[in-house]
Amino acid sequence: MRRGGRRGYSKLTDEFIDVLNGRINALANTHALLSRSRWKGVGLGELVRTELAFWTKTKNALIEGPEIDLAAEATQPVAMVLHELATNAAKYGALSSAHGRVLVRWRGPANGHSNGKLVLEWRETGGPPVTAPTVAGFGTSVICDVIPYELGGAVRYELARDGACCRLEIPAKWWSHPTRAARAPQEVQ
Repeated sequence: MRRGGRRGYSKLTDEFIDVLNGRINALANTHALLSRSRWKGVGLGELVRTELAFWTKTKNALIEGPEIDLAAEATQPVAMVLHELATNAAKYGALSSAHGRVLVRWRGPANGHSNGKLVLEWRETGGPPVTAPTVAGFGTSVICDVIPYELGGAVRYELARDGACCRLEIPAKWWSHPTRAARAPQEVQ
């Protein structure tokens, strides 16, 4: 038996099950969004709001960007990254504090270039001071590796002292830029 007795082992098992359940629920929610769209893709704003809905409470998230539809094949990888960012924010970052906020903002290429990248930025403020872990866990690997591997995009992830910042770049083939006007910023309630 491990040092600390059965109680320590049970706590680790419970934590693992909670994390696994969270990831399964996130995948199921994304699958439901894709099913509703008949697997034609999902609006990025709707995906962001869905991933943050479980963790946000009293207007502690601001979401803004133009209407953009992710291709069905890109929806799951983006959702996985958003889920890990939200989970980390709730456990250790801005969403673990009553005064913390998360800003999720995205934009398409300037001047309507059709071959540019979609840039999504995640920024946390007002949470506890951030200390980078000595060893990257599975969640960090998902955040940093899924977009480059699955979509050929890029990720810049930084655990700054005042909060986590993440920038995703998604190549043009994975999203469409409708001609509709940008949505007004929305707070998640």
